[in-house]
Amino acid sequence: MTDPQFRVVSQSVKISHVNWAEKSFVVSTDLYFAILDETVERFELHIGPECLLPCEVKDSLHPRGYVRINGQDVSYTRQMFSSIDQEPDFSGYNDLQSTEVDTFGSRRSVLQIPLPFTITNNILDSEIVHCSVQVLVRRPKTGVHFNCCFGKDNNDLLHGAHLFTYKSGVLSGTSSWLPCIDELYQLSMWRFEFELPSDLTGVAPGELLETDSTNDENGKRMFYELRYPTAPNNIGFAIGHFVKYQNPDATDVESYGLPRLMSLVKHTVARSDRNIEYFEELLSCRFPYLQYRQIFVDGIPDNLTSYSGMSIFSVNIIYSKKILDVVQSTRYLLAYAVAEQFFGCFVSVNDWSDMWLAKGLAAFITGLYIERHFGTCEYLFQVRKLLNTVCEYESRWGKIVVRPTYRGVKPPTPTNDETPAPQFQERQNAYVHFDPNSASSSSTHYADMLYKKAHLVIRMLQRRLGSEPFNQVLQKIVSVAIQSCQHVDHISDWVHVLMDTESFFRNVSNVTGNELPTFLQQWVYDGGHVYFEIAYSFNRKRNLVELELRQETGQNTGRMSYVGPLSIIIQELDGSFPHLIQIDSDVSKHDLQCHSKGRKQKKKKIPLSNGDEIEIDLTSSEDTPVLWIRVDPDLTLVRKINLRQPHAHWEFMLRYERDVLAQFNSIDTLQGFPSHNTRQVLQEAIENDHLFYRVRCRAAFCLAQVENRLAETWCGSPNLLNLFTKLYGCKANPMIPKSHNFSITSWSLQSYFLMHALPGAMALLRGAGNCIVPSVHRFILNLIKLNDNSFNRYSDDFYRATLIAALGTNVVYADASADSWNPSGLNPEMKETLQELTYALNMDVLKPSFRRVVAISCLYGIFELQKHGHIPLDPEVFWSYTKPKLYSELRQAAFSWLVRLLPLTRNPRMNFVFLRLLDCAKNDTDPSVREHIATELNKNPPIHRNVRHKFNFQGVDQVLWATMCEPNAEPRIRCLFRDLYFHMYGPDHTLGPMPPADPHDKTPQRMEVIRSEQRTRTHQDYELPDKNPFSLANVMDMSMDETLH
Repeated sequence: MTDPQFRVVSQSVKISHVNWAEKSFVVSTDLYFAILDETVERFELHIGPECLLPCEVKDSLHPRGYVRINGQDVSYTRQMFSSIDQEPDFSGYNDLQSTEVDTFGSRRSVLQIPLPFTITNNILDSEIVHCSVQVLVRRPKTGVHFNCCFGKDNNDLLHGAHLFTYKSGVLSGTSSWLPCIDELYQLSMWRFEFELPSDLTGVAPGELLETDSTNDENGKRMFYELRYPTAPNNIGFAIGHFVKYQNPDATDVESYGLPRLMSLVKHTVARSDRNIEYFEELLSCRFPYLQYRQIFVDGIPDNLTSYSGMSIFSVNIIYSKKILDVVQSTRYLLAYAVAEQFFGCFVSVNDWSDMWLAKGLAAFITGLYIERHFGTCEYLFQVRKLLNTVCEYESRWGKIVVRPTYRGVKPPTPTNDETPAPQFQERQNAYVHFDPNSASSSSTHYADMLYKKAHLVIRMLQRRLGSEPFNQVLQKIVSVAIQSCQHVDHISDWVHVLMDTESFFRNVSNVTGNELPTFLQQWVYDGGHVYFEIAYSFNRKRNLVELELRQETGQNTGRMSYVGPLSIIIQELDGSFPHLIQIDSDVSKHDLQCHSKGRKQKKKKIPLSNGDEIEIDLTSSEDTPVLWIRVDPDLTLVRKINLRQPHAHWEFMLRYERDVLAQFNSIDTLQGFPSHNTRQVLQEAIENDHLFYRVRCRAAFCLAQVENRLAETWCGSPNLLNLFTKLYGCKANPMIPKSHNFSITSWSLQSYFLMHALPGAMALLRGAGNCIVPSVHRFILNLIKLNDNSFNRYSDDFYRATLIAALGTNVVYADASADSWNPSGLNPEMKETLQELTYALNMDVLKPSFRRVVAISCLYGIFELQKHGHIPLDPEVFWSYTKPKLYSELRQAAFSWLVRLLPLTRNPRMNFVFLRLLDCAKNDTDPSVREHIATELNKNPPIHRNVRHKFNFQGVDQVLWATMCEPNAEPRIRCLFRDLYFHMYGPDHTLGPMPPADPHDKTPQRMEVIRSEQRTRTHQDYELPDKNPFSLANVMDMSMDETLH
């Protein structure tokens, strides 16, 4: 961070002349600032390209605007700053200079105002300068979104119109609609004024001071004042036909929603007061703002956007009293929004490189909220899923450094004949196309992973310090920030509202007395995760466990060499015994003393770590006092562990260990040991209603994989089918499911979510020769047809969607000789599947399901039928569900399947599908849809630079490169396109020909489907997701999460 030249003391904003037809409004702002650099000659404000300056307003229908200093009109210019001075005709990354690669595509529009001579001549007098700017914001592409519809005559604005701001970049989008110094360190006091028609409501950060009528009595003015210093990135607003709901149990919490959705909003936010109470108790301080507002809008890219004292949520997260499936995820989000008010909005950071602190602390205290209200098992499950996600990303793309120590040091981009310098080689392999130390150029996917790893690092720190000392550190940070804001006239005290890595760990040292240089060096200033290969053996003569640990770094740039303590728990016959060993090299050997002697009895009562005593049958295990071993049982490291121990030990761990993490690890490992014993252990886990429901659901999916490997040994109906009929079948005829009777009790909810998981697991079953199991197919169809929810008070929309999705999952590849264009060629099972999908899709149009989940599952089933060659590959089926007036999540699902269609054929028609998708990602009216398309393309690129393909998409590289060079492109889309370009073509690609003309002939053509077994890899470091066991485990975690969404 460079030394600032100006210090903005306060800024007032006035929003007026809202024109829904033109999608425009007028912004008037007054900035009061002090000059800190006596050599400065001009004042610079960040300003978006859609903010029209007075010289750029060509009509007389709008206020012309002004730019003034101390009340006098002054000259001004708009300047577009870029890492590239001109817009040359590049042919690829190799044409860029080495210093330009990092920030390529990062541009900021700046308003330059020369300071009058009377001001520059008296800088030393420390006078406050007043700058006034009025601009017209017209049809903004970024930062602001209008949602409005008109009547048949296009003059009457329909009720429900609203507009809102959102963060168009990784950090901020405020400058896209407001001239300001959009930097994290620029704290100032804020005042908002809205001049609106009487039927509209404006919501902004701060306390609502007053509301009065305008002179013509047809409008109103609303005044807000934020009495705490805040940076521009935490400033936003919303305007619309909102209805306010005030929680009767918390008068300082207000919720705003659209009129027809208020019943859902009231039910969704009913417990919001408890969220604030929990964090106030945790941090031992009051909520920092006088009022907290929650606004629910349609079309926001993120489900949550936090501003000071207010949070803007997507309307898609609200739910009614009849919905069970999304309650948990919505409550997570509402709690995280409150956590960000403490860390991120009130206590913030002064530089992007320290943003990991604010995001990590907010996510960490949200995790404590989850542990308190949803249980330790749920909290550990979320941490484990987070850990798998971060490790998978680092294994594929390179290290994540939460706090880089370098500034602007970038290795030269090598050509094919050059080798990078050794000190830069590791980083060059991972992040050649962007600088992770710059917010304006950092990949959005990398930023998301950075925040996830920050949560893990903060949790590691808390585990090392202890819960109570760490809470004292947080309490001190927040209390000092609150005290510094008591006297707002003391601007020098505002620095305590900002924190950085150095000051945070200084607080840690002062409060706890602990110095953590090794922790800082390993986990904060360096990146990567630990990978352990662990094996052990029992030495009977010495009664020792001989443990060998190997750290495999190899060529994987995402791994680190760890030095430090490692905790191990050995479950023995006489109890559970913890050990703490010291890792000091890549290969280390340790002898751990056993406390139990060799056994003489085959059955014995054994004490567990939680104090329970259980009787274990030891006949199937080796004659050793060691029952199982756990390494890093509390997830105190960011690591992957490959522990080799006997098969019986994993079975014991699943059967008898009470820790949910051990149960998950044993299930994932047992998947690689297909046997009759494994099948029996997994089946017992599914039936055990004392286990955490996510463990039972995971066991169901793993049992399906084990059954597939033992398909030749099947006898009778599959075990998963028998389990479902046993748990959920009628007594008279188990093949007929019971009528639904959901209730909000612990047992009932666990049974409900297991009922979701079993059909999806059954659909994964395959017979000999990778064919479907006819009994499973008929059973799933019967579940759909005999589903009875007539006497249930809760909706079964998500359950029906799960059954429809199971039908799609049950699809296998058609015979190579089958003709997908001939309907009579469909086999009976696939014909029944297609009929059921079509019927459910049509019925969901007549009677829409909640969040259109049934229609989304139907589209998934149709995609699977096309992918496996049963029906013609036809993108138009999905394009029909991407029209602008449809529900946003349904549109996003249709776009997702279009993206996944791209690599399935080499037909040239897919070239135009790709180009059309890129056009929608740039120009769609809904910002959430734009970002979703670009994100899906990054997750599933149709070609990869390390994979050999016989078909390349013509003109796609030109479109991607042009968007990356476009000055007015949306920052998020530009960064996502830059990632996509690098994933598909790499750094040494030369731009190809321009896109071909779109053909006029729209007649459907035959498209040959490429089967998955025909795809080949050409790079040993590139690993397909389905070949990575850690990726598979995390996908299964996500599949279980989808039962809650």
